[in-house]
Amino acid sequence: ALPLQAVRGQVTHLAADFPVLPVAMCGDGYLTRAYQGQLCIGASYDRDQDPALRPASHAENLQRLNNMLPQLAAHYDVPAPATLAAGRVGFRCIAPDRLPLVGALPMEQGGGVQGLLGYASRGLIWAPLMAELLACMLEREPLPLPRELVAAVDPARFGGRRLE
Repeated sequence: ALPLQAVRGQVTHLAADFPVLPVAMCGDGYLTRAYQGQLCIGASYDRDQDPALRPASHAENLQRLNNMLPQLAAHYDVPAPATLAAGRVGFRCIAPDRLPLVGALPMEQGGGVQGLLGYASRGLIWAPLMAELLACMLEREPLPLPRELVAAVDPARFGGRRLE
């Protein structure tokens, strides 16, 4: 079995009457531009499997917002975490080394199963390049990364036997 872990992440939704942002902001967390009447701030990083929204996670997200844009709190009435009811909870798939897994999965029986997973909280960054890598592997085309980097994301790096 692969040593993967599910990590809880809570995103906070705020009404889009926030000041208009020209771009999304990223740092210790993120703040999106308004879309369909809401902004998203995220995300918590919790080691439990609770799918319910929590005021404590909203508070963490609002603190991230304050850390990224401290001048905002001085000019905008940010809601109290306990009053927030909007958001969502999801679960990230994480490997111990925080790198994605791309390629043939180690299997006890059978084979030929390819994987593209374990992005942790960097899916938007990793996914395009890792998808291209897997497509090149499957089509036996030149790889878009040096061999050392391909080995770094190989699922067999955890000691499993690769069956192709």
